[in-house]
Amino acid sequence: MTWDLVSSKVNLRGYLSFPSDVQFWLNSTNTYRVVFIQACIPIQASWFVVTGSDFEIDAHNTGGIQGNGQTWWSYFATHTREDGDGRPIALTVFNATRATIKNFRIESPPFWSSAVAQSQDVVFDGMYINATNEDPLYIGKK
Repeated sequence: MTWDLVSSKVNLRGYLSFPSDVQFWLNSTNTYRVVFIQACIPIQASWFVVTGSDFEIDAHNTGGIQGNGQTWWSYFATHTREDGDGRPIALTVFNATRATIKNFRIESPPFWSSAVAQSQDVVFDGMYINATNEDPLYIGKK
């Protein structure tokens, strides 16, 4: 999903729910890839990408992204992880200028909670991120 915001203010008062179909996301033809990791090829998938200029997204501490990460964490407990394996970044700010994202919650991101790429003057204010693994296999382990 991509939002191209220009001179905008978005009041987000609910959660964008991240699809947890692991096999879909592992297929690179199904993903949007703008984040480069130690290479010149965009190899990491992004789920929610925000681009543009002079915008603010305010989730009022009541909204953001539900990443459904438990599905991913349990999957990779029994599968090998590889660079660029498709685990999506929950929120990517890409090619943005003068952007503010505030009071935004990210629950259970499947991979990184957020990334900023090829952008300038981006402010995150009041972010809450929770990646608690609730798989009984890992309770009490660090």
